[in-house]
Amino acid sequence: MRVRRLLLMLLLTLQGIVFAQQSYFEAPREFVGTNSRYVEAVQVADEALLFYQRINESNGSATVDLLVQRSRDGLSWTESSVIVEGIGVEQEIVPLVYSVASDGGSRLLLTIFDYEVELDQPVTRFLLSTDAGLSFSEVYRLVDRIELLAPRAYASAQG
Repeated sequence: MRVRRLLLMLLLTLQGIVFAQQSYFEAPREFVGTNSRYVEAVQVADEALLFYQRINESNGSATVDLLVQRSRDGLSWTESSVIVEGIGVEQEIVPLVYSVASDGGSRLLLTIFDYEVELDQPVTRFLLSTDAGLSFSEVYRLVDRIELLAPRAYASAQG
C-alpha cells in the first residue's frame, strides 16, 4: 500500500513538472528599468496602464519620477512616459509615494505623497485625468504636517 502511494505521488509530481514546461510559452522580459519600483496596473477604457516609480539619487538625496506604459493587447507596450517628475522624499529608503484608481472608463485619480522643500513639509496631491491617463490636472492639495506614507486611492461603486 505504501509503495503504491509513493509511486502515485511520484507520477503526479513528474506529470506536473512535464506539464509546466509545456505550458510556459514566453521568456520573461523586463518591463521597467533599473531603480524602478512599485508597479501598479489599472484598466481604463480599452487599455491597460502600468504605473511605476523610478528613483533618482544624487548627492545623498533622492527624488522620484512617476512613469506609465500603455497596452491595448497586453503583449506590446508603449515606451515609458513621465507623468510627474521630481517628487521629493525625506526617508533614506524610498517608500511608495503614489496610488492610482480608475472608474473603468476614461477617468483616473492619481494620489501622490510629496515632500515639498519650499514648504518644508509633506503635501498630498490629487490629480485627475478624464482622458484615460493622457493628461492630468491637480484637483486638490492637502498640506499638513502629518507624516503619511503609501497613499491609497480607490474607485467608488458609482465610479
